Amino acid sequence: MQSDVEYVAIFLQGGHGAMLGLPESDDLKKVTHWSIEQDKYILAICHGKAALLAAAYNEAPENFPYKDYQIISFPDVIDTQIPVIGYVPGEMPWFYGEKLEALGIEILNIDISGACHTHRKLVTGDSPLATNNFGEMSAEVLLK
Repeated sequence: MQSDVEYVAIFLQGGHGAMLGLPESDDLKKVTHWSIEQDKYILAICHGKAALLAAAYNEAPENFPYKDYQIISFPDVIDTQIPVIGYVPGEMPWFYGEKLEALGIEILNIDISGACHTHRKLVTGDSPLATNNFGEMSAEVLLK
């Protein structure tokens, strides 16, 4: 990260694309660790939480910096159902929620309702239904 630029947060946007490459990114791993060291917020909506897996990439699971965090997430169980309605072209190759739970994150929801949650410096929203609530919650924490 550039030291001469002031950042207030890292935004991990949603969409299934967050599951492609970001969980194995050394650059994102550096950014997530930097955000904790610098006491910055991470804002993650929908599948954006999959990118948090980068913090554990090539690390011992017990060193995962988000262990014991609570999040609101897009549920894996819904990802098992969405190929049937045609939202994605086929079965998901893996489920990010189960990987985050294995690293010690607690997922608070089992459905999508537009719910959001802040735990420590991590702001999360469950789905596209949460965009307005997520924006408001993010603005509130960043303006404190």
